[in-house]
Order: sequence, then structure tokens, then C-alpha cells
Amino acid sequence: MLFDLAGQKFGQWWMIAKSKMFLRKSLGFDPDSPNSLMSLAATYHLNREMEKSKPILARYLNIYPKNSKALRLAVQVAGILRDKVFAERVLGLMAMHDPAAVPMARRFTDGAFASE
Repeated sequence: MLFDLAGQKFGQWWMIAKSKMFLRKSLGFDPDSPNSLMSLAATYHLNREMEKSKPILARYLNIYPKNSKALRLAVQVAGILRDKVFAERVLGLMAMHDPAAVPMARRFTDGAFASE
């Protein structure tokens, strides 16, 4: 828990390298820690490392698919990476757990995939 908190704090201070180091260390002790997974996904997202954020978010959503913030973050990642399979998975989870957010998320993904 201490490593997770340190990683979160460094992330708040935009000290991304240290944040990632502490969060990965935290996940080494507890690979399914929801707090560490979500914090690391957010840190990767802030650092524009979407390809690293995606597997972390996918793992997080396997554990806690109801988190609306994680679902919105995952929609963004799917759209930026142009990953239709991940987008449809996330939109499906969103339809079950946060249906009010689906129309906006669908517009975002439709726009992201429009040029294909």
C-alpha cells in the first residue's frame, strides 16, 4: 500500500518516472490491486503511453468492470489506439454498468474510427 500511495503522489506531482516505478513495484506485491492498476493506467495515459495503458485497463476491468472512470478512460485509449475490439468490449461493459455514458462514448469511438 505504501508503494501505491507513493506512486499516486508522484503522479499528482507529474513526476511520471517515479510514479511508474512505485506503482509497478506495488503491483509486484499485489498484481490485482485495483488502486495500483487504475493509478498506473492513469499515469500511462497522462504520459501518452496508450499502448501501455490498454493492458492495465483491460486487467482492471476484469476485476472491477463497474468503475465509470475506468470505462471512460478505456474508451479514450481504444479510440486513440484505434482498437475496435477493445472499444466494443468497453462499450459493452459501459452499456451494462453506466448506460447513460454510452451515447457520448459511442460518438467518440465513431469519430475515432471514421477515417478507416
